This record gives sequence, C-alpha cells and structure tokens, in this order.
Amino acid sequence: MHCLHVEFRCQGQRMPALPGVPSMNLPECNVGSSVVAGDLIPTLPQPAYEHRVENVLEAARVIAIWQGCGSLAEKIRRILDPQQKRITPKSVGLAYAFFRTRCMHVAIMAGALYRRMGYYAMLALLAGSATRSIFWS
Repeated sequence: MHCLHVEFRCQGQRMPALPGVPSMNLPECNVGSSVVAGDLIPTLPQPAYEHRVENVLEAARVIAIWQGCGSLAEKIRRILDPQQKRITPKSVGLAYAFFRTRCMHVAIMAGALYRRMGYYAMLALLAGSATRSIFWS
C-alpha cells in the first residue's frame, strides 16, 4: 500500500524507492502502534484519550468527531465506536499534517509529491487556469 494512502499503517516497513531517494529500512519508524487519540488532541478525556490511532483515516475520524457537534459524552462515545464514520476535509488535512511530523514514510512521500505538485501548479498558474483542478501523474 502506498505510504500516502489514508489506510497505510506504519509498522517499520522498508521505504519504497523513489527517483532521487534511496530505498531504506525504517524499523524505528513504527507510528502505527504508538499513537493514541490523546497525541492528536491533548485535552481529550479518558477513555477516548487512550483510543489507538493506527492510520491517517482513523486520525481524521477522531479529529472530525471532536470538532463536530454534540456533548462531550457523545463525542467520547463516537470516538470509541469504530462504526461512527465521519471525516471532513479539514480533519484529513490535520491528520496528514500530524502524521507527517511523526512518520518518516509519510514525510518523505509527501515531500516528493509536494515537489511534483508545485511544478504542475506553476504550469496551471502560468496558463491562467488557477481555478481548475490540478492533476499529477
């Protein structure tokens, strides 16, 4: 699974080879087994504080629930219930930002993708189509 996939679980896998980046072992990078919801939201009360967050999708779900409507008890219940499926664009962005600071896999791949996106974004701006979607291969 690609390192930037929302369901990627960092378990110390080997980094895939990229142009200009050597393939490397990252056994010390094992974020999938060490992050809890309290790392994302320090003010989160127990028992939701100890809820395991293994990937970006789960982090986005926890953040979206915490930022959403409802009482504190309802939010805690929803965070602990994996059947509660809710994410927002903002929560996905915050989750990726969090994992980019913790996981070398996500940081390296996001950096490589950002460089490629920057090139295509500049082409779109020069062509006068800044409002269109930007695609990359």
